[in-house]
Amino acid sequence: MNADTGKSYVIITIVMSVFVCLLVSLFLFRGYSLATYPYPLENGEGICMHMARLFWSGDLYRDMSSFPLIVANYPPVFFMLNFISFDSNPFLVGRVISILSILGSACVLFLAVRRELRCNFSALLTSACFLTLPWVVRGGIVCRVDMLGAFFSLAGFFYFIKNDKRSYIVAFIFLMMSLYTKHSLLTAPLACGLLMFRKDKKQAIHYCGVFIGVGLVIFGVLTALTKGHFYRHLITYNAYSYDIDRLVFHIKDFMRITGILWLMALPALLMRPFWKSPFIVYGIVALLSLFLTGRAGASHHYFFEATFGLCLMSGYGVHAICKDPHALIRYVAAIMLVCAYILFTRHPLQLFKVPEMRRRIDQLTVSAIRNEKGPVIAEDIGFILAAGKTVYLHPFAISKLIQQGSLNPDFLYSHLHKRYFSMYVLDSPVEKLSPMTRVRFTDEFFAVIHHWYKKDSQFASRTIYVRK
Repeated sequence: MNADTGKSYVIITIVMSVFVCLLVSLFLFRGYSLATYPYPLENGEGICMHMARLFWSGDLYRDMSSFPLIVANYPPVFFMLNFISFDSNPFLVGRVISILSILGSACVLFLAVRRELRCNFSALLTSACFLTLPWVVRGGIVCRVDMLGAFFSLAGFFYFIKNDKRSYIVAFIFLMMSLYTKHSLLTAPLACGLLMFRKDKKQAIHYCGVFIGVGLVIFGVLTALTKGHFYRHLITYNAYSYDIDRLVFHIKDFMRITGILWLMALPALLMRPFWKSPFIVYGIVALLSLFLTGRAGASHHYFFEATFGLCLMSGYGVHAICKDPHALIRYVAAIMLVCAYILFTRHPLQLFKVPEMRRRIDQLTVSAIRNEKGPVIAEDIGFILAAGKTVYLHPFAISKLIQQGSLNPDFLYSHLHKRYFSMYVLDSPVEKLSPMTRVRFTDEFFAVIHHWYKKDSQFASRTIYVRK
């Protein structure tokens, strides 16, 4: 490396370091704002928080013969970590876990690329790519299992590629924890298996056999302890429908947002050394995980593994073409990244505060539920938890089971027709249902509300019904 090249490298690496520090600072500012918000930020938060409470009460993986009617479609690791719940903000601990998982993932991406390429700039750029994506800086700060599981998965892959026995043990633990946080996180285990098979087939069969065996033993023990309900909730009740249109929609969304990262990754895909890298195996398997977004209920929370893979390839791609004596490509990459961040976030400062109108609507919703004496059904059960009331039903999961014929609805429908529930809280009015509200309930719910309930109040589109 000549003096000019060294100087350019130091300058642009410092610039990239400052930019990453800025991204982390903005992320932490937004994280604080969202973590301390006392109401649900999205529908999945209430579901995961309710599962955590049921886990610690010993009643999570249960039968469907009584209330609450739920589908515990996730393994227990995330719920085990949510051992503290604050009445003033039941989602706080789960959001903090997700914030730490995002920061941990950014650190692992940095360490993985730095170890593989011996280049601080490329490693910093990889972390920066991750911290610019909207489903990370916007959608990742929620009380859900996804980000924690993705972090465990990525950490397992990082320790695996260190290629020593002690690291294999650590990787084994992280990968097992990822699967028992969210059992669809298969990218890292599959990538590790393929890499080991490419290196030593006999050793690969041995290690994969041990991993699968231990996983099945844990699964069997949990199934036995719950009298078969663990199996039913994770496998039988979790067999949601698959829709090609939904898959196409999510893949288009992913490709639209990550276009600039694909441009960064392209040089790596065209260079022979990259195809020998463990990153290519992980990247291909990670991108294939996007096919899971065709499941009913899938969202941007299924993008995390593909995001890791694309960020790793982007870092490698920029590094692969940094051969110019003056390292001009480094400056171009940094500028592109800044532009990408502005483009993705549009108005960055507006992201760091929940709009006052939404806060007011959520506050009125929780107040109405808290003042209601009888049982309540809400489209977003997070409002019931925030109000300190009992959750009787997970609408989307139970409605899907009924529609698929996997659950006899007689018990639930008998309570509906007896007007057992004194209040319904929907995100859109019955006379003008949004597509999202429509898929979260069966037609029987809407018929009961139409005939036996009246509109009590409406805050924007959120509508509250009470008995006539």
